Amino acid sequence: YMVKVSYEQKPYRRAMMETWGATVHASPTKLTNAGRGILADDPDSPGSLGIAISEAVEDAATHDDAKYSLGSVVNHVLLHQTVIGLETQRQMEMAGESPDLVIGCVGGGSNYGGFSYPFMARPFAAPPAIKTTVFARLPDTPRWYVMKGRRQQARTSLLNIEPEADVDRELDQLENDLKREQGGRLIDMLRPPFSKAMTTSCWPNSKECSESCAK
Repeated sequence: YMVKVSYEQKPYRRAMMETWGATVHASPTKLTNAGRGILADDPDSPGSLGIAISEAVEDAATHDDAKYSLGSVVNHVLLHQTVIGLETQRQMEMAGESPDLVIGCVGGGSNYGGFSYPFMARPFAAPPAIKTTVFARLPDTPRWYVMKGRRQQARTSLLNIEPEADVDRELDQLENDLKREQGGRLIDMLRPPFSKAMTTSCWPNSKECSESCAK
């Protein structure tokens, strides 16, 4: 079911579908209740995407041997629409060129997304790959090692960060801070130095904050 105005204005698209064995109807049609209802109100209706979808869904729902496949508007169609961009990339490679700008029409989104996303994937894939590689090589923090009782590894990690640090003093301070945090109470959040941050974050939800602190 192809929108009638597109059926008439874009015959080559219809011809391509018919070449691959499809039967294409100019929507609205007299083949479905949805189409007949539209034509009864407006015999010269140019059709719309909504009408064509309604007819296709009705056809699929009333025939056990038919399935409805979305071709636009929803996210998953980009999985197969990206063949447009992938083919374009291959064509550009054959021409020995690389585009500075890609342009596509935006209606339901599948045309532009399918065309442009393969081009966008290349530069956008680099930052996550770099971050993943870098983060995998980052050492754990001294604080984390102290939390796990691995003081020697905490010492090594701290020296890597601060070669001139008084390691034992700083590790002792970390241990004391962690002990104090473990024995803390909610009421401590209302005392300096936490009171200002607590007030700022809780003000929009003062009722919930009061209930939390009361507990």
